[in-house]
Amino acid sequence: MIQELIFQGIFHTRAPVRLEFKEPYAAVHVPQAVKPEQIKLILTTLFYPDNLTDEERQEVAFGQDIKIAVVFQSLDRTWRILRRDDDDSLRLQVREKNGYRDIAAGEQVAPILKDKLKFPPFGIFSALNLWRFDQPLAGEPGAPGLNRLDDKTRAIVLKYRDALEVESIEDQIRTTEQLKESARQRLGEGAKLEDNLIRAREKLKEISIADLSQEDLSLLDERDERLAGFGQQISRLENEEENAREEVNAWLPHKPWKNSLFGVGLVIALTSIVVSVVFRDTLRPVAIANVLGLGMSAWIALRYFTDMERASVHVVRLDSIKRRLTQVREEQVAFRERIGHLLIHAGVENEAELLERFDKSTRLREIVGKMEAQLEKLEMRPAYKAAKRELAELEDSLESLQAQRAEMGVVNFTSYQLEQDLIRLGIEPESVLTLLSEEPEPETTPDFEANDFVRLAELAKRTGLMSESGVLAGPVMSMWSKICGHVMGARFKDIALDGDGNLKIGGLAGEQLDMWARTRPREIASVSTGLAMALLLNLPSKLSGPNTVFLPVLAQQLSSEHAAKMEEVLKSAARKLRVVVLVN
Repeated sequence: MIQELIFQGIFHTRAPVRLEFKEPYAAVHVPQAVKPEQIKLILTTLFYPDNLTDEERQEVAFGQDIKIAVVFQSLDRTWRILRRDDDDSLRLQVREKNGYRDIAAGEQVAPILKDKLKFPPFGIFSALNLWRFDQPLAGEPGAPGLNRLDDKTRAIVLKYRDALEVESIEDQIRTTEQLKESARQRLGEGAKLEDNLIRAREKLKEISIADLSQEDLSLLDERDERLAGFGQQISRLENEEENAREEVNAWLPHKPWKNSLFGVGLVIALTSIVVSVVFRDTLRPVAIANVLGLGMSAWIALRYFTDMERASVHVVRLDSIKRRLTQVREEQVAFRERIGHLLIHAGVENEAELLERFDKSTRLREIVGKMEAQLEKLEMRPAYKAAKRELAELEDSLESLQAQRAEMGVVNFTSYQLEQDLIRLGIEPESVLTLLSEEPEPETTPDFEANDFVRLAELAKRTGLMSESGVLAGPVMSMWSKICGHVMGARFKDIALDGDGNLKIGGLAGEQLDMWARTRPREIASVSTGLAMALLLNLPSKLSGPNTVFLPVLAQQLSSEHAAKMEEVLKSAARKLRVVVLVN
């Protein structure tokens, strides 16, 4: 991140001007005599002096009293670039305990900025980091010396180069595989032991049953016996229940009023009382018969309650048998459910398979333990350790080579076939290799309009954030959609850009989109600003560079409402990069 910019003697400044960028998001006021674009020109002069135009060189007007410097942080270190009157005065320095130490000078600075500090090509840096949309987008360097060839020959040469690279990588892979096999052979029995241990661990992982306790195994082992016991208990209790019910029925007496003697006694008692009252003068002694009648009825009632008391004992026993029978049935159901749960959890069909797998896993676990103990003894030997380190290095190298080969994709031609094609065209393959090693040709300048979506599509392609078919990378699309939705409203979330720079908005189509593009320049600026920020925030690490963006005051380009919301976006983006707004 750029931390500080110092200049003196240019743009009518006599005293040193120091601009510090300490905060992740900062609005920095530049001197009145200096324009924000001139600040960006100073940065271009320090980082990309070879890309200055003649007019820009005259504007900077180097002289003996001029001094410009920039301090930035990269690779967890602080760097400084100084410049005075000419290109040879350019110095790249790194901060140490006692101050700054020179790292490179003059033309040596640019390669270090590009290769070590990951500065992007000037076209990308100018558009995304300096926000300079006032110039055409410079093209990327052409392929080395290939523009002198016709299209057909150029295509064959490029295929030949790719085939040579693929065959070189494949040769390295085969060599590394042979070295790896030799290193494994030097491990001796240890290699076989490791292979067997890997297979044993995989097999143990396949057949092992997790969370199966000894109690669970006991349940499975006793399953048939326990279920048979439950069946016997249930059968015995059902028989006892039937016998107890018969005893209860045998002891239960009939109701008193269903006994004829009970009714006869009541009739005798009632008749004697009525006769004694009606014929009290002559038949009063007949009333004594009511004692006999009532006694007979009372004796019947007493016998009923006595029999009921005896029957209640058998009823209590019957209820106890019923409760025990219910309890045994519930225990049987719970036991069956637990057995079923164990089988489902273990992923087996029956108890026999579960017990078999458990026995196998137990034995295999013991074998794995013994093999691990043997391997630990081998790993204590110095020769084995050295061979092991060499094998690990070869495996890492092989993995890296295989990854490189996978990135190259499928090559349908061999270098021999392409050599024959070149020979038939009158070109020696050796001369092609010389052609490919030549210096890149100067950058071309495509005719891109300033500040339009064609430029942004081209930037996305050059940074690897747009596929060859013209589809923006997923993270870029997602971030751009969120920015546009936040700044301009929900309908702008459905937004896309193809490889030709054609903008697509879900809520607008055809003539509506054309009318919007002609009549809403500030909204177009909001959309393009959002895409530029999404590209910058998703730049590959190899193009991260200073990780700082210099912006003009947004209110000059956007509406006040959109500028306020875009400022919120920039403050959020400041968590990942430094955002500097240049205010004059």
